[in-house]
Amino acid sequence: MDTIENKTNKRPLSPHLQIYKPQITSILSIFHRFTGVFLAFGLLLSVIFVFFTAMGEETYKWWNCIVNSLVGKGLLFLWLLAIIFHALNGVRYFLWDNDIGMSIPSVKWSGLFVCVLTLVLTCVLGILIWM
Repeated sequence: MDTIENKTNKRPLSPHLQIYKPQITSILSIFHRFTGVFLAFGLLLSVIFVFFTAMGEETYKWWNCIVNSLVGKGLLFLWLLAIIFHALNGVRYFLWDNDIGMSIPSVKWSGLFVCVLTLVLTCVLGILIWM
């Protein structure tokens, strides 16, 4: 009966994204999941790279052309960004699991710190790698 009433009222059964105001914790949680999926695709591309390298010089040259294109470098840069963000945010979650930094100000500042440090490390490492 409860289900029928909710269908007629067209209200969600529980609060959802339309109800809650975005907070840094929810946004970074969503990005953490997104980067995890993106890293899985990057791992698949790494396996393809090893396969192409094992196939011989011609397929390696083809792969090298793709990676050195603007799109390829952009995807590698995003992959580097995802690796760094996922690692830093994972350390943050690990600290939370050990009940460290759970106050509201600590949660907000650690989230901002993860974002800033991600951008700085990605730019520095990106410059060092592609120079």
